[in-house]
Amino acid sequence: MMQRKIKIGLLSLSILLAGCSSNPKHPQDPLEKLNRGVYGFNKVVDKTLVKPVAYTYKTFIPRPIQSGVGNFFGNLGEVTTIGNDILQFKIKYATHDFARLVINSTIGLLGLFDVAGELGLDKRKEDFGQTLYTWGYEKSAYLVLPLLGPSTFRDGIGLTVDYFGMSVWPWIESDRARYGLLGLNLIDTRASLINKETILDTIAIDEYSLIRDAYLQHRTFLSTDGQSDFKEGEDPMDDLDGYDDEVKDSKEDQQAIDAAKQMVNPDTLESSPTAP
Repeated sequence: MMQRKIKIGLLSLSILLAGCSSNPKHPQDPLEKLNRGVYGFNKVVDKTLVKPVAYTYKTFIPRPIQSGVGNFFGNLGEVTTIGNDILQFKIKYATHDFARLVINSTIGLLGLFDVAGELGLDKRKEDFGQTLYTWGYEKSAYLVLPLLGPSTFRDGIGLTVDYFGMSVWPWIESDRARYGLLGLNLIDTRASLINKETILDTIAIDEYSLIRDAYLQHRTFLSTDGQSDFKEGEDPMDDLDGYDDEVKDSKEDQQAIDAAKQMVNPDTLESSPTAP
């Protein structure tokens, strides 16, 4: 209980500081005005189209089927990971990921079951954006892509190379089948995030900035195989997942959030002569 109150106290303080900050420009976000516009567009599309479909999918499709669909697409992604393992000369990891692909494609029935994971072969992710980082292209400007969301110029290049050069998608001749599977992958991925709505949905501070910073740190974490300035094995993106579930569990916590929001209400700040 005490630990919970401490978390809420720190949350309130962080909200207050966020509301009083001057919001300086981020050095990796020179196109912030454009990015914010695209971010707003993506939010509208998600709210009006993607999220409702994903919610329906999550509500009415049995959970074992959802798990199988996620595993299936994850297994297809192993092809991209293996290709980038080789380009980064991570032969040990390439062997690991190839073993996952073979086991799950056969015993796991085309990837519907993550048998390899049960055998201790944990899933990894490599992409061409990470490969470019390994090759020396470390700093890249932040870029929000229409419909696809947070990225960088480097990761945008990587996304294109991965799709056309190191994935199964171009090999699917039927446009209907290819786009149908891509759509299902999108809905399944979005549905998996519904229970991980962030604390941002509750306190409504500068969501764009926090997501941008978390994304950039997350990509650094992946590109350095977890050897960056974070605790070993601790992905900074985890801070955005599921935290609001704990915060919303009690009325007392919600009151703390409401009080913090009131503290940084723009009208309050403008009328207060002592506001920083």
